[in-house]
Amino acid sequence: MYGKTVGELSVYIKDDGGSRRKLWSKKGDQGNKWISGAATISNVSITDYQVEFEAIRGPSYHADIALDDIYFRETPCGVERLGCFNDRYKRALPDLIVNLRDKIDWYDMQKTVRECACTAHEQGYKYFAVQFYGECWGSRDFIEYDKYGASDDCVSGVGKDFTNFVYKFTD
Repeated sequence: MYGKTVGELSVYIKDDGGSRRKLWSKKGDQGNKWISGAATISNVSITDYQVEFEAIRGPSYHADIALDDIYFRETPCGVERLGCFNDRYKRALPDLIVNLRDKIDWYDMQKTVRECACTAHEQGYKYFAVQFYGECWGSRDFIEYDKYGASDDCVSGVGKDFTNFVYKFTD
């Protein structure tokens, strides 16, 4: 997005009924350099959708908008793995965001992590953890997720009983 008359670049999600929702946008001159952008697709009640990129030019031809290196991943943008930690009845992450134990796919535990991440992100949490294979715990503020010490009782990015595999949103 370079030039004195550059317009706007937007990313939309479009459902199979043609309804569009804006996920991300940037306007105006961003300089003569490549800039990264990220958008999280959330609150999608359907499995078939399109991602649309829309570039709107400015009032003249003295501008460029370009896209490169586009990729998709199945978790909210900016999720950092913090590790495996012990927990107690006085929880290190105090809020039970959602219990996903009835939806566990024992062959793909990352599905549980992704659903926990999406739910935590939508509800404004900064930290979240998966405990007991499918309980999604979180905290909106900085917490001492490691106050009970590190553990090696996690598997595939989820904690076992009274063990949290902790994540942090970085976006």
